[in-house]
Amino acid sequence: MNASLIGLCALAGLLTGVVFGALIAQLRAARRIEALRVELAAAQARLEASTLQETDRLNLLEQSETRLRAAFDSLAGETLKTHSELFLRLAHEALGRDQAIAQGALKERELAIAQLVEPLRGALERTEAQV
Repeated sequence: MNASLIGLCALAGLLTGVVFGALIAQLRAARRIEALRVELAAAQARLEASTLQETDRLNLLEQSETRLRAAFDSLAGETLKTHSELFLRLAHEALGRDQAIAQGALKERELAIAQLVEPLRGALERTEAQV
């Protein structure tokens, strides 16, 4: 009986060891699961923060685009106005020069015609006087 008692004690010790081993393994697994949960929560927090940062960046980019578009539109309008005014001034100056040249040419033609007509007028006056 003694041997059976020793066998039973050994078996009880072995079973106790197995149970303790299983409990320790379960505790380690639970710790690992908890560590993984903490890592998952941290990763989710980082992802959420990254998403918020990307949203902020996108909003800043849209605001920058709006400001640049407004600045470009304003600059384009000012440039167009300036160039239009410059073009009109240059066109007015060119037209004035052309008009002055045309008036000078007209006076020269009038003078030339008057010089051509003068001998005819004189001859006509003489003819009238003779008649």
